[in-house]
Amino acid sequence: MRVLIAEDSILFAEAISDVIRTGGMQVIGIAMDGRRAVEMCAELAPDLITMDVRMPVMDGLQAIEEIMAATPTPILVMTADPRGESGEMSIEALRRGALDVIAKPLEWPGSPKEVAAFQERVRLLATIRVVRHVAGKREKPVPQKRAIARKNRVIGIATSTGGPPALAAIFQGLSADFPSAIVVTQHIAEGFAVNLAKWLNSVTPLPVRLARDGERVAPGVVLLAPDHAHLTVTTLGTIALETGPPVDGHRPSCTRMLQSLAKSYGRNAVGLVLTGMGRDGAAGLAELRAAGGITITQDEASSAVFGMPKVAAASAQHVLSLDELPRFLETVAR
Repeated sequence: MRVLIAEDSILFAEAISDVIRTGGMQVIGIAMDGRRAVEMCAELAPDLITMDVRMPVMDGLQAIEEIMAATPTPILVMTADPRGESGEMSIEALRRGALDVIAKPLEWPGSPKEVAAFQERVRLLATIRVVRHVAGKREKPVPQKRAIARKNRVIGIATSTGGPPALAAIFQGLSADFPSAIVVTQHIAEGFAVNLAKWLNSVTPLPVRLARDGERVAPGVVLLAPDHAHLTVTTLGTIALETGPPVDGHRPSCTRMLQSLAKSYGRNAVGLVLTGMGRDGAAGLAELRAAGGITITQDEASSAVFGMPKVAAASAQHVLSLDELPRFLETVAR
């Protein structure tokens, strides 16, 4: 696998190079600014690019936009400040077509476990087929947010790689008076969940925020799992954040969230599995269907990564494209 590194710190770039090479992959170049990253991507056709968002000449955001419009390539964004401004830029990078974001460790390359996890992530992302992505103009002004007090279904959405832009596309297509509560488990590197919620809240008509332990789910409100706990919903319609062990390697776990909806809401629950790597969510969707709930997966053509939806499809009553999902969710919610 051939990797291009876009990083303006030569010391950090060399450290990343060493880790990639010891993982049996090839570093084909180092771009010290965004403009050079765009040029080298066109010249060298890498299998994956690691991208810093803060670079001279052209920042990582503009570079990602140009690459995804002209020479679509899997991009892994790396930032040193996931909870600050760089974290906000990293979430914007996902909107512009990057596949995933991670935080740079305080000491690179980190422990052997961290090194192995990074190498495995690079290998997996490098195999993903990406499509041309033109960000275009920024989102339209968002209508006034409000939630209505009407009891209805609870919708659980499970997603991983490629999830943030898919979530934005769905939520932008829902009405401001959407009558169901929505809970979301999105796999994302630690520290990025706060800025993901802020970004989704800014571009969608529905209120979006991180879930708080003990709060009640509400119609028209989207609650996102924090990056340190499983998001579950109780029979009382309240959020319970669980800090137990990971489920199938994940905390928060999509399966754990869907299992809780199956037990607490049964036939009044809706489960949706979107784009992502792995199989998290499949077991939970199966339990939700057995409990009488409505089960949905995203189709292959519109998924950035057809991993989670493919495994979960065995339990899905409906397989829909990303464009079809907002209207379908409006229908089942009402």
